[in-house]
Amino acid sequence: GYLGASANQVLKQTFTAGRSGRLTRVSIYGYLASPAPGDLVVEVTTADGTVLAAASLPADSFVPFDQQWFDVVFVPSPIVSAGTQYTIVVTSTEPHGSGGIYFIGSENTDPYPGGSLSIINQSGTEIELPSLDIAFRTYVDSLDQEQALVSGYLGASANQVLKQTFTAGWSGWLTRVSI
Repeated sequence: GYLGASANQVLKQTFTAGRSGRLTRVSIYGYLASPAPGDLVVEVTTADGTVLAAASLPADSFVPFDQQWFDVVFVPSPIVSAGTQYTIVVTSTEPHGSGGIYFIGSENTDPYPGGSLSIINQSGTEIELPSLDIAFRTYVDSLDQEQALVSGYLGASANQVLKQTFTAGWSGWLTRVSI
């Protein structure tokens, strides 16, 4: 089945991180019912509601009624810890009454035991739906894949530029360089 997501009907799916690292993106399965209710907004929060990452996908990037996986990339990528529960919050920038709605794939047989779904409805009431889960994927780059380059100390000034080359030991986003 599908559940609607808009600014006045928010979906909150909890998940348990399977490994520690940087949560680079979340994919959500669904479709847009035309016209668009603004941009699709996805947040990842801690159990207490602290927002770790947020990103949006422009409404004009969707083909109405085309069922697909929506990839939401987080820059910067937050660090998650294995065994810790987080929440994926799915909403939009406009309320449902102003136009269409995003329909997010769901299953009512509790296919994901590491979390559960709740909905914040139009009146602001949060309703727990423990046997429902949305269709989602998380992508975590392991922290042990990051390379640390340490080669002693060198001086740098306006007339002396330091340049360091390196060979990447893995592929993915270069999220930081420490000096």
